[in-house]
Amino acid sequence: MGWMGHLVLSDRLPAGLRASTRSPSVVLTKEDRRALDTIFSCIGEYSMLFRMRKVILASASYWRRELLKRAGVRFTVEVSGHRENLKQKLLPKMLVKKLALEKARIVALRLRRRQAKRHPDAVIIAADTVAVLRGRVIGKPKNLAEARRILTALSGARHSLLTGFAILDAKTGRAVVKSVTTNVWFRKLTKEEIEVYVQTKEPLTVAGGYAIQGGGASFA
Repeated sequence: MGWMGHLVLSDRLPAGLRASTRSPSVVLTKEDRRALDTIFSCIGEYSMLFRMRKVILASASYWRRELLKRAGVRFTVEVSGHRENLKQKLLPKMLVKKLALEKARIVALRLRRRQAKRHPDAVIIAADTVAVLRGRVIGKPKNLAEARRILTALSGARHSLLTGFAILDAKTGRAVVKSVTTNVWFRKLTKEEIEVYVQTKEPLTVAGGYAIQGGGASFA
């Protein structure tokens, strides 16, 4: 069955969940709303588990923590430590799903190895994001020089952000896996703008070298 074993796919969005993002104190980008809709759709598959079990986010991402908080999900963080291989011969949509599921399974295995002392029946949420420019898959820049090259390539161009989400029942191994795609158009960036942003080092923390919810918001 491979990595797709025990996979459940669904496109249903539970009634009433979308409205919970409407808070006057929170400003959501278009990508935020699409990501939250995807999370909510997955939560609908495991709504009972979310009420009864420990929820673990398998990510150190600040933005993913914020999205779950906005979704009203109580959770703890356990970083998977997974080293992503972006060179696999898969379509980007399938790649981000596969990587997200791998992260969730790593955390589930870690819980089992702790001999059921820490939440062996937890619900684990994992995600992975890449940018795609003219067919090229772009992850997090390895250094500031690579961040400059990526932002220069994205300047004035259209690209896509793809995020895969996995929600895994650690007890049964069953999972809901989905992806969301957002098309982004960058205005032409000056060298000065790129350099100022790169020096914040935020580009090193996100796929595609920019955070559309953060310092990269003005680029699109």
